[in-house]
Amino acid sequence: MQAIPCHATMQNLTKNITSRANGTFVMHYNAVNGSCNQMTGPPTPGVDFLVSTSIIALLILVGNIMVILVFKADRRLRRMTNKFVISLAVSDTLVAAVYIPVYLNDALKGQQTIVQYIVCFIWFASILNHCGLAYDRYQGVTKPLHYEQIMTPRKVKTLLVMIWVIPMINTAIPMPFVLNPTLHPMRKKMIVEYFILADLAFIFICTILIFSSYMVLFKIARRHVLEITRISARPSRRDSPGETESLQPIETRSGFKAHRISFDSLKVELKAARLFALIVLTHFICWCPMVYDNLCFIFIPPNRMDLIEMLIPVEVRFIVYYAFILNSCINPIIYGLLRKEFREGLRKLFNYRRVNGPLKKKEKVSLKILQNPETEDAFTEI
Repeated sequence: MQAIPCHATMQNLTKNITSRANGTFVMHYNAVNGSCNQMTGPPTPGVDFLVSTSIIALLILVGNIMVILVFKADRRLRRMTNKFVISLAVSDTLVAAVYIPVYLNDALKGQQTIVQYIVCFIWFASILNHCGLAYDRYQGVTKPLHYEQIMTPRKVKTLLVMIWVIPMINTAIPMPFVLNPTLHPMRKKMIVEYFILADLAFIFICTILIFSSYMVLFKIARRHVLEITRISARPSRRDSPGETESLQPIETRSGFKAHRISFDSLKVELKAARLFALIVLTHFICWCPMVYDNLCFIFIPPNRMDLIEMLIPVEVRFIVYYAFILNSCINPIIYGLLRKEFREGLRKLFNYRRVNGPLKKKEKVSLKILQNPETEDAFTEI
């Protein structure tokens, strides 16, 4: 999201409109630089707004810093997939460490600085990290035998560099136009709107790619569940008296052998499917409000302030703001706490020990795509 064009006359004009809800929102239209943040400038916050934002910022910092520390401390977690998770945690940390303080500072002073550019940078970095994760897991699940050849360390480093360089370039390109005092305001407005449309188109493409990738993974997980159910329903045999019932290795339609098929593996597959669905659902819920907010500003005429206030009331502005920062609070839960290996690494980081001795390893997932730790984590170890 670039600097959002303001709807005001082409004069050196500043217009403030306030309305109450938790705090006072200040709509700051500045025709000099031709920009304003989202639908409004930063809100003049009430106590409840400051407290809630501070709590969320603290949770974001604690959650994402813990993800980074655990992945750095535990050698088992130093895999290609987790490099994207660490990168995502860094971008989420920037939300709490940079964006929220600048936003609150602007809100308290009733002004606007660089908050819209920070949003743009973090927005792009976050969505590109999600793309990297989706691409990595797609390769790990659909092409497990060739995963190491596809996701080489060099390729992963290249992708990570692109994930951070592209947002920097995207944020820097419109700034010379926006900050140019000699450029006619109307022309400046048109240029900024062009960049916004280009950004929204790019984000839409990224969202489609993420959605498509996880839908493929969801279908694969669902197919595995059906195969496990079908094979588990077959009669079992006893190898010798006193032995437990077991199944012979069976070649499934997906091209891999299922060993020791049980309801434990079925549980893991269902959990994988739920996780993929949760990732997609969270992405849509957190990012759609901001996309809606930007589209309204682009297509609503400057002289229709009544329409803007009707389509984007104060309550919607709160939703846009909280959805954006809550996404950074949810990510460490999805990519960290929901994973068994991360929880074990967290215990080791704090030197937790059970009273009855070391942690017992749970029965390994019986349905393996590949005996390769790099790809195993992408699908079964969740």
